[in-house]
Amino acid sequence: MPARPTSSGPDRPVAITAPSRPALLTAADGDAVSRAAGLLGSAVLRVDGAGRVVDLNGPAAILVGDAAAVVGRDAERVLGDHLWRGADSLDTADGGRLVLLRDGTALQEAETARDASERLARALLVTIPDIVYLFDIAAGRNMWFNREVAEVTGYTASEMRAMGRGVNGLVHPDDLARWPAFVAERDALPDGAFAAFEYRVRHRDGRWRWLSARETVFARDADGRPTQAFGVAQDVTAQKEAERTLAERAEHQGRIAEALQRPLLQALASNETGLRVHTVYRPASDEALVGGDFFDVVDLGAGRTALVVGDVMGKGLQAAAHTAQAKFMLRTLLLEGHAPPAALAHLNGYLYASGPGVASEPETPPFVAAAVAVVDVEAGAVQFAVAGAEPPLVARLDGSGGAVEPVACGGLPLGVLPDWEQDGPDVVALGPGDLVALYTDGITEARNAAGDLFGVGRMRSALGGACRLPPDAVGAALVDRIRAWTDGVRHDDTCLLVAQVAHPAPAPRSSYVVRHG
Repeated sequence: MPARPTSSGPDRPVAITAPSRPALLTAADGDAVSRAAGLLGSAVLRVDGAGRVVDLNGPAAILVGDAAAVVGRDAERVLGDHLWRGADSLDTADGGRLVLLRDGTALQEAETARDASERLARALLVTIPDIVYLFDIAAGRNMWFNREVAEVTGYTASEMRAMGRGVNGLVHPDDLARWPAFVAERDALPDGAFAAFEYRVRHRDGRWRWLSARETVFARDADGRPTQAFGVAQDVTAQKEAERTLAERAEHQGRIAEALQRPLLQALASNETGLRVHTVYRPASDEALVGGDFFDVVDLGAGRTALVVGDVMGKGLQAAAHTAQAKFMLRTLLLEGHAPPAALAHLNGYLYASGPGVASEPETPPFVAAAVAVVDVEAGAVQFAVAGAEPPLVARLDGSGGAVEPVACGGLPLGVLPDWEQDGPDVVALGPGDLVALYTDGITEARNAAGDLFGVGRMRSALGGACRLPPDAVGAALVDRIRAWTDGVRHDDTCLLVAQVAHPAPAPRSSYVVRHG
């Protein structure tokens, strides 16, 4: 409790207690003093013997805030150090005190701050472009709206208040069914925390408007149960319509892209050149068969077969269009008699010249990673060309016991630079039962739960363990290994082509002619 002052100074209020006798006021006297002090603009709190606030007059309520919220609390904590030290007190007959706060400056500052806060609140409520409302939870009706509610719903604030619980009839039935769960979430949150909810409201003109609301508990009863909720609702109808338009456009483009890509992923049967071929393609998502991976098998005649696996940057319609261009142009170049390195060099020139921005909207650059192998079964050899792709693998079934060798040649992806060439030896011998595997980085870059890559090393090991099987069984075994590694989760397209020289191989010709043009 503050001590009774014995002197006064220019910066201290004057004590009203006469020094000739102690002040022992009855309850009636205390009421009279409190009323008189209020008329003089002084703030008075009645405090019991334990130092708790019993009641307070109007000026005191301005200083300390909500009167009901401070009754029963410790007076010194309520007033704060700056007001408590400047207070005068009078003892009352019931063992309590009247605490007089005659600091006019503090009272004026409190009133000024309150007025400024009210002006700011009014300005915010007028200028904010969202619906602001106060909801009476017990009565189930809205107590107050700002004027923005008329702009969004077509109903004025008074019309909305008059609807009472009938306002629920404006909410879409599907969203109204989710409302109890939202209310339970809101009421369980601590004061000041917001719960979010999106729902549709029928405008006066009959159209549905999407609102994104955030609500918090504004008031509680003595038992802590929520009695009022404060909320802000933003009209997000335009955003929802834009999202729906984009989704419909993406779905339309996806159907076109899938139609373009299906011919690129046709299953292929063995040809008559003594080469058995099996292909595997798994898109990154099961929802759509749209990606940038492709493969091809081309019978070049004279016992020669071209194997192609490629990966075009991007997904969707653009990737499908670039994939079709790359696949069929490469097929044409190979059928014209160009060797694998020369075919990729010609394709590179076209892709670099075309560049991005061919369509009416910005495009992903048509960069292509590709691996090409031309197998001559009769000559017992294969020539490779690799442009930024994973290294092709050759598994041998001779005395090496199933050794798997990566092909050493390679160059940059296609479309990056105006000229393309590769380094390293590109011709490898191939015998009966040997396997050639071409694949995209969706296999080697597959990650497990720890983030480790499957990698070329594990690909070689998996191929070596399965190379004595038929090509289709080899493909299935590799897919099983990758699925086990990633726990069935795919983040990229998976494309694999396995070709095996049949048993017995045709009698070899005298030599394999390496083509360079």
